[in-house]
Amino acid sequence: MVEGASAHDAGKTGKGLTRADLTRNDLTGLQLGSYDLAERIGQGGMGQVFRARHRHLHRDVAIKFVNAASAPNRELDSRFVEEIRAVGQLQHPNIVQASDAGAIDGIQYLVTEILHGTDLVTLLEQKGPMPIGVAMEIIRQAALGLAHAHRLGFVHRDIKPSNLFCTNDGQIKVLDFGLVSRPKENSDLTAFGSFMGTMDYIAPEQAENASLATHQSDLYSLGCTLIFLLTSQPPFPDSIYPTSVMKLRGHLTVDPSWEDRAAGTVPDRVSLIVKRMMAKNRDERFASCDEVANATLSIADPSELKRWITENATILPIHRHMPNRNSLNATPSNSRLIKGAVLAVASMSLICVILLAASLMAYTSMSKHDQSSSRPDKSQHSGTNSSLSPATNTLPPDVDATIGPSIVLNAPVPSLKIPVGRGLQRTNGSAPSKQSKSQTE
Repeated sequence: MVEGASAHDAGKTGKGLTRADLTRNDLTGLQLGSYDLAERIGQGGMGQVFRARHRHLHRDVAIKFVNAASAPNRELDSRFVEEIRAVGQLQHPNIVQASDAGAIDGIQYLVTEILHGTDLVTLLEQKGPMPIGVAMEIIRQAALGLAHAHRLGFVHRDIKPSNLFCTNDGQIKVLDFGLVSRPKENSDLTAFGSFMGTMDYIAPEQAENASLATHQSDLYSLGCTLIFLLTSQPPFPDSIYPTSVMKLRGHLTVDPSWEDRAAGTVPDRVSLIVKRMMAKNRDERFASCDEVANATLSIADPSELKRWITENATILPIHRHMPNRNSLNATPSNSRLIKGAVLAVASMSLICVILLAASLMAYTSMSKHDQSSSRPDKSQHSGTNSSLSPATNTLPPDVDATIGPSIVLNAPVPSLKIPVGRGLQRTNGSAPSKQSKSQTE
């Protein structure tokens, strides 16, 4: 049984509750200790959530079961225990509150407050991109909740829109601490080089190695989430970055261009906040989520958030999406996938460097050859013009004027194209040719 679980729960299964029962959408009529179970209200990567009512307190709650419908999984069970311990210590109005936990017949469960509202993904599906004041208020509240967790040494490691919940009265709750790291975490749960997180929202250092994630990694993910709130798309959307490898390369090397996708004009100070939250070098980000909350305070509008969510609103109980297709935990197959993606990006970079070096060597060799073949014999042509005049320093006519994404040598033999890096050009500063301008990396 989980340490600290209620004693009255031990060994009780209500009216025959089994693991197989948890495949059903409605558990009405079954009991778990002092809880009368009801319908399923959510499902996620590590488990599923059912509504329940405490028989003695007459209070509705949400009960989360881990990996309940499949065979026991030691790693997921261990992760769930970590989540239980984390949520049990985190008492903050912007973090979902736990009230009980336990284990029955090998099935771990966590009891939390039941929330009325919806997660941010569903909210944007219903209402579209958010006004700036609304989005900044959501980020401000989420930052306050995360700051509390960070002060206690916890790192969430999976901040994304579906893990932020907006209640019907405009309160933001941070959910799902299933990938949380805590002080002196068990190294068996976060092996060096493992991947944890969601590809659309993961910080560069966390993508390279989950054990390197810090509170500033959560801050980066919160910046990605802010872009989603303002545009209804992550920083590196599927339309431009359709594969995990391309998204990974985006997080590692690209500053996202997102302002033109927002619903309205984005003030410069909002762009600067996002840029600082999503700096590739974590030392260039805000020092803490408290700083983020302070930076957004003058822009955030709590009253506008309440008005916005109540306009044409559908009042919903707690609701969770199935995991995003880019949401990956540290399972062996997913770890191999992401390690392969990292290796692919590194390999492509290495190939580009090798091709650049080879191209430069080939160009130097060809230039020397052209100069030596076109140089006149001083004994027969003393004082005549050469093909490379020191006064004009121009290239021979058989060398193309521009060296951009490729070098084109117009020698008597068939044309030879050798890919090189962008930025090399003739020393005489002549403009690129139309052919070179149309080529892209």
